[in-house]
Amino acid sequence: MFGFKGSSLYKRGKYWVLQYKVGDKTKQKSLKTQIKVEAEERAMEFLRLLQADNKVSIIKEIAKAKKIDIKRIELADVWEIYLQAPDRSDPSETTLKSYSQYWEQFLENTEKKYIDEIDQEEARRFCSYLLSTNIKPQTYNKKKNFLTSLFSTMSHEAGLLVNPFRDIPNKRPEKAQITELEEVDVKNLINSSSVEEKALFSLGAYAGCRLKDACLMEWSSVDLNSLIIKFQPAKTKRISPHKYISLPILPDLEKALRPLLGKDNKYIIPRWAHLYLHERSVVQQSIKRLMKASGINMTGRNGKTEGVRGFHAFRHYFVSYCAKSGVPFAVVQALVGHGSPAMTREYTHIDVETARTALVSNDDALKVNNIRSILKTMTDLELKDKILNVIDSHPKKLN
Repeated sequence: MFGFKGSSLYKRGKYWVLQYKVGDKTKQKSLKTQIKVEAEERAMEFLRLLQADNKVSIIKEIAKAKKIDIKRIELADVWEIYLQAPDRSDPSETTLKSYSQYWEQFLENTEKKYIDEIDQEEARRFCSYLLSTNIKPQTYNKKKNFLTSLFSTMSHEAGLLVNPFRDIPNKRPEKAQITELEEVDVKNLINSSSVEEKALFSLGAYAGCRLKDACLMEWSSVDLNSLIIKFQPAKTKRISPHKYISLPILPDLEKALRPLLGKDNKYIIPRWAHLYLHERSVVQQSIKRLMKASGINMTGRNGKTEGVRGFHAFRHYFVSYCAKSGVPFAVVQALVGHGSPAMTREYTHIDVETARTALVSNDDALKVNNIRSILKTMTDLELKDKILNVIDSHPKKLN
């Protein structure tokens, strides 16, 4: 029947049933219809899939059954089609460049010609290859997740009915192995650096800036009269375009910034801004080289140097510096940009004076009592109570 040997239709109860053979076994499939013509059409669609001689034929038959008009797309053309797709994600130019490199790596490691030939077996083979290169779990996840997203975006254009990367799990990220910088390390590095490097490292150590924020910090964000620095963190700018961080300019940071004041530049550290914008690959290497030259031990807790020591270590140093100075944890979160987006503008403003008082004082009683006096002016009672609870639970709490 239907041109397929060993197949037949019969009615069981109210529905038509297809009987067919797979090897020596006879099987039945309910066609879920009481109308014979519909039953014959469904049976034909099913049997064509069953008899398809390769995976591409199966895809075509399923697409035909679901009335999806597909055209075969060569892998070499996928990137350009992906860029034009209206439903793809909209990352930054830097991220898009990384995605392009991920795709090129995939192309270099497959012998397939068309995108519909990439099945789960091929996806797993490529993921196994990635793991064999000993890349970090975070990097592996970025590449695998991008490919999942790309194939999802291309599903309509290429008629892909199964995303080959979707069911491949991510790897558990490694915990950061950054060891804390000692105060003597930071002082030695800054004292032995040039004027611009002093400012760069001070923005990390005494303001908790990430590398991009430090390199591209503008004078418009700095007020040396009121000793306040206010800027948008680059990492959260896209998702929180109205979020700013306000920080007190501590004496060590002021000392590093003032020699650069008065120069006709948009950026505080123009040479490092240029490097970051045009030769980013050498920035972190140069920083590590300067750190090592100053005598900083570049070996982390796991005995490795790669990815352990870098500019981000200054951010860890700043957080520890705040904690040791008695600044409440909730305030530290706001200072380094880890706070909830629900934090009020009023609270962010108060953070500046609260943090300045706590950080520049060496007297524990003064630290806590000054913070208490400032908190009395807050109108956000819920937030005020949370910070007071933090102070009250501190081992050095003062009544």
